[in-house]
Amino acid sequence: MDLQRRRFLTLGATVGLSAVGLTRAGPASANVADGAATQMIYLSGTDADSPVPWDFMCTAGRRKGVWGTVPTPSNWEFSGYGTYNYGGALTPGESGKYRHTFTPPTSWAGRQVFLVFEGAMTDTTVLLNSRSAGPKHQGAFYRFRYDVTSLIRLGQSNLLEVTVDKDSAETSVNQAEREGDYWAGASALTGLTHAQDGSAHTVTATYSGDLRSVRWRLDNNGWLRLDYTYGLTGTHDFLGVNFDYPESKVTGATWLGRGPYRVWKNRLRGVTTDVWHKSYNDTATGKTGFVYPEFKGYHAGLYWVSLLTTEGGITMVSAQENVFLRLFTPAQPADSGNAAAPFPGGNLSFLDGIPAIGNKFHPATSVGPAGQPNTAAGTYARTLYFRFGN
Repeated sequence: MDLQRRRFLTLGATVGLSAVGLTRAGPASANVADGAATQMIYLSGTDADSPVPWDFMCTAGRRKGVWGTVPTPSNWEFSGYGTYNYGGALTPGESGKYRHTFTPPTSWAGRQVFLVFEGAMTDTTVLLNSRSAGPKHQGAFYRFRYDVTSLIRLGQSNLLEVTVDKDSAETSVNQAEREGDYWAGASALTGLTHAQDGSAHTVTATYSGDLRSVRWRLDNNGWLRLDYTYGLTGTHDFLGVNFDYPESKVTGATWLGRGPYRVWKNRLRGVTTDVWHKSYNDTATGKTGFVYPEFKGYHAGLYWVSLLTTEGGITMVSAQENVFLRLFTPAQPADSGNAAAPFPGGNLSFLDGIPAIGNKFHPATSVGPAGQPNTAAGTYARTLYFRFGN
């Protein structure tokens, strides 16, 4: 395994903890500034080639209940703990418990201090000096942090305790992190590289099959760019790419596109281009909830969307026009009959084609040309931009 591949697994797909560090930001008061630069102390190693040992105990599988040490960041399975898993079929109740002590400098007095994790697989509970650092984190493939200014003891030994659950309590997280794996549609990963590009960092993945390439670029201004290419021919219900995010954390969405109502391939009229806002609702049309417009479903003509969540805003921008946004999957009661339509995997999608919907008496394919499946035209290349935080 080459260094680039190994580092990706460390930072993006660990069973356990990725890199962990403390950062000292500016003064705690937003109205006072002295030009002090942010400082960082790594509590773990920076990558798989330079880990730091942490105390560790696994609740199930090999060496169950036995305290020892594991290199951090790492995968605890590779250190002789727990049960080997690939994808799904997880061992119920398997969690890793980490402990580590550290002493921050007294020179950080009066500063705002954050505890930053580069990733954890998956649900993560953090205690600092036996006190909760904040709400449980869910999701593996992104950075998260806690403001520990009021909990940390400067110039003294601090005890950090982290519990990582292998199996998330959030179904959608397991679907994304476990069932998604390295495959997308009929594709398999064939190459992975990362590189510095000026002040930016890039990660490029190539595939064989329907998905051809994915390139992520993180700029120092905080924007994350995604360039992706896929190829399809023939007829399909939907065309595009899917992401996953815990639905339980979503409170609403503001977007520039054709709204405020959702659409289907054969029902595109009645919407206009503007900036729209909808609070989250779980209405099953004509059955339960009875809040309109419905939050979930397909939305036409997307330019940008800001997903409002309990973790902060997630802004997503499409560089191309004529893109459909899929927001989660609406409930479709069993007696809907033909008045139902398919949805892709995941729960956030950027699509080049969406399905039609039938009516009470007829399936979509029998109600006219617009009710037919999409005909794929070959190769599709799209660009999306992401920004996390308000």
